[in-house]
Amino acid sequence: MFVDIENFKSVVAIENLLIPYKRGMLAPDKKSYFPKETITPDVCFEVLRSTNAPRNIKDMLVCISELPIPEQAQFKDIVLATFTQREQPKDILILAEKLAHVSNYEKELSETKELNEGEFLLSSISAERGYATTTSFMGDDLLHEKEKQSVPHIGDAKVVFLSQSVNLMYSRKFSPILDFSYAKFVKLSLADLSGIKKIIFAPNTEIWMQNVKNLPPNLDFSQCQTLHLNECDISDYENWKFNSVLRLNLNSSKKLPEKMFFENIKYLDLGLCDFLEVKQVQFHNIGILDLSSAKNLPSNLDFSQCEWLVLNGVDLGKFDSLKLSPNAHLDLTQAKNIPQSLELSKYRYLNLSYLDLKQFPNLCFAEGASLVLRGSFNFPEVFDVSHLRKVDFFESDLSNCQEVIFRDKKQMKDANFKDAFYWKGKVSFTHKETSVFNKMLGMFQKKSR
Repeated sequence: MFVDIENFKSVVAIENLLIPYKRGMLAPDKKSYFPKETITPDVCFEVLRSTNAPRNIKDMLVCISELPIPEQAQFKDIVLATFTQREQPKDILILAEKLAHVSNYEKELSETKELNEGEFLLSSISAERGYATTTSFMGDDLLHEKEKQSVPHIGDAKVVFLSQSVNLMYSRKFSPILDFSYAKFVKLSLADLSGIKKIIFAPNTEIWMQNVKNLPPNLDFSQCQTLHLNECDISDYENWKFNSVLRLNLNSSKKLPEKMFFENIKYLDLGLCDFLEVKQVQFHNIGILDLSSAKNLPSNLDFSQCEWLVLNGVDLGKFDSLKLSPNAHLDLTQAKNIPQSLELSKYRYLNLSYLDLKQFPNLCFAEGASLVLRGSFNFPEVFDVSHLRKVDFFESDLSNCQEVIFRDKKQMKDANFKDAFYWKGKVSFTHKETSVFNKMLGMFQKKSR
């Protein structure tokens, strides 16, 4: 018998509920206690519907164990429910085994524990800390699981989950309709969704569906806040609704459709995707677009509606230029074949980490821009960063550089020249804080990693 956590309560609230049965209520003189009351199955069911915190579960079982042996038998369903789709520590297991031995249902308790092996359970840790607990039936046939749940359902085609957090990783054989209207967090990763016709999500839900098999058509994610569909087959993308998704993760997705349109997304991850079969992609009002290590990007992509573009490790050999809006943020970490026509002075943030700076014919940067040069090499002999807001030289190789010019001491101090910096020879640091240049000379030997 499975008892879901429908009305979560804190550990302290359940302790207060069990006080009359543990030691009795405190008398008015505040020195003695009234006699203990006899715990009932109804009280125990209320505990199970409210928490899975080990402290509360143990107190409940102790109250049952203190009853006369003939009366303990009526709590058989309670003891079994304590281990049905629930994670319990060893001390609670020992106590439950003693109760089962006295009332002769040891075999049923053992079978209940075996059914839990390899499944995701209601977590005792999350309940102890006061977080929403997780309902999970990993690997089970959910078409019939509703008979074991203490949750409402409609007919034979629909299962409704009342938990705020639902974990159905690796699950299969679902009912045709799954209703997560009460959930704020849903995890269906690595599940097989064959046979599902409709999934209902609540507003502002966070959904994890990595590497899901057989995604149903016409999925409605229009009210979801965060959606992870990485490593999924998204060939049916055009038929899905994404009206208000704030974060969309399609990293490593497979079978991209020929046409894709993305709009009003704060963070969009298309990293490691292969765009070989894609003919048209449109981006409108995108906050951060992450294309890290993406392959075969169409050369006609327009990024002018993206505030921040990440091209980490991307081969840009097909691009004559990058269509980006002025003052955009551009991350070219480890990018390959960067177009010679790229005007670095347009962007208010540039990440040129781990790049050979010789490939840029004109190293000019916008006034007040931020520049990241972690691990970069082949700097010019004189490198003036005095007009930049912030610069980061972590792990850069300045062996070819003779002089770096800063605006003032603060900018030089914040430029991230720490122990991990590898230099050869002499480098002169100059700042313009006074009319006469103050020079700082330093000789550093390249350190072995």
